[in-house]
Amino acid sequence: MRVLRHLFASSRRHFPSATLDAIQHAIAASEHRHHGEIVFAAEGNLSLRDIARGRSARDRAHELFTQLRVWNTEHNTGVLLYLLLADHAIEIVADRGVAKEIPEAEWMPICALMQDYFRRGDYDIVVAMYHDQGHGPIKVLGLESGVNITVGLPMVRTSVDHGTAFDIAGKGVADERSLIEALRQAADLAPR
Repeated sequence: MRVLRHLFASSRRHFPSATLDAIQHAIAASEHRHHGEIVFAAEGNLSLRDIARGRSARDRAHELFTQLRVWNTEHNTGVLLYLLLADHAIEIVADRGVAKEIPEAEWMPICALMQDYFRRGDYDIVVAMYHDQGHGPIKVLGLESGVNITVGLPMVRTSVDHGTAFDIAGKGVADERSLIEALRQAADLAPR
């Protein structure tokens, strides 16, 4: 069964150029708010040779972490967000500078939960401890109308789920769906 999934998987079908651009902009915007340097890598499938050897998505993520030189940052703050579409696998590999602050044990349950939803095609919401942690999965899933809802405040707070996008400001090409959905969610959550 795994062999068939890998034979017919394609990352192009899931990530058209507009989605990849959105992911690139989201990563660039988030990197202005922290010291991490994020690399997103998605593959449709592994080679039949890798499948025969029983290679896991985690193994491949570690290999790409090295090949893509994610570890080669000034403060050892590289983070790889890896998707293997044929296995519906999501892996996060963080360099030691990030791992010192956020241990792998915290990433693993997030990946497992996202992977479970990914397998079922059931992903309306991502719950995260902070904005950037949840922002990546939303962009990866191509949800252009994603909304950030902050809980635990004495008031309703929603915001668009994308960065500032200064590079496209004033060009008339911005996608307003996230803003419209953020306003709808705020109206729905507001006390009457």
